Amino acid sequence: MINTKTKKIKNSGFLLVEVLVALVILTVGLTVGIQALMYTRRMNNMAYKRSTAILLADSHLSQILMSGERIPEDGSKGELEEGFNWEIKVEQVNPSLDKITYIVSWKEKYATPRVELLTYHANPYNNKGG
Repeated sequence: MINTKTKKIKNSGFLLVEVLVALVILTVGLTVGIQALMYTRRMNNMAYKRSTAILLADSHLSQILMSGERIPEDGSKGELEEGFNWEIKVEQVNPSLDKITYIVSWKEKYATPRVELLTYHANPYNNKGG
């Protein structure tokens, strides 16, 4: 007797389309993840530079003010460590009070970020040739 029943073959694998869709989803997910890591690294570096600039500015400005040296009326500029530059500007508010702006800047790839500290300081010289 001939067996007329045909056996049904079960497909127990993945179709090529399913594999391709899974690979596309995985690729998009990895790309987004890598971009997020790069963005986080860039923001972390920016925060580090800004924090360092603030600490350097505070330290250097304190040294200048504590030394008692007269700050030139046209300001002054210089370099700090780690590629930071500083600039100080003095503006007379009244004969006994100066407004001091201390700026720290540094080079980035496409910009020159800066941090400004502003303080008021009693002027012992009264701008009368002291």
